[in-house]
Amino acid sequence: MSREKLFENIRKGPLQVPSDMSEEALDLIVKLLNRDPNRRLGSGPGDSEEIKKHVFFKSINWENVLQRKLKPPKPHLKPIVETGVTFDIYKEANIPNEDKMKRWTFISNDFY
Repeated sequence: MSREKLFENIRKGPLQVPSDMSEEALDLIVKLLNRDPNRRLGSGPGDSEEIKKHVFFKSINWENVLQRKLKPPKPHLKPIVETGVTFDIYKEANIPNEDKMKRWTFISNDFY
């Protein structure tokens, strides 16, 4: 897709959402993606409070969010099916063996 076509779709194309999306999530997405910036949720005098008060976030205690008392949600990951195919991205990129681990970021086991 060309860059021009992409921007044309953003400006005029229909919004496509998954059919199993909840009504609350759909309403939030539609209001956040309103093409008129002056009518988008959160663009009015209430600013971010408009977004925080949306029904999609009704179970969120925003004070706990500010105080970092909430744990982030755990993603529901599907198991990886072992195909026997391996991809050595380091060979393709000509990265020496000793530099392989320097390119990774540590993620705590508590995250998963």
